[in-house]
Amino acid sequence: MASNTLSIDGSNIAIGGRKRPIADIVAIASTASGIAITFRDGTIDLADGCVTDFFTIRDRCPWAMAAI
Repeated sequence: MASNTLSIDGSNIAIGGRKRPIADIVAIASTASGIAITFRDGTIDLADGCVTDFFTIRDRCPWAMAAI
């Protein structure tokens, strides 16, 4: 199974090596499997991450809906 490592670099978020603009994030949700991130085009990526990663994304994307 491929790694879904999460990293934020400037105005981009990388999940498992796939980069997307942070501005395209519309929702984030903490799940038992990691962090589900929904983008403007309707795609959802599941990232490996902890609660601090969730709050980092929420702080960077105050416009995005967030659910724990």
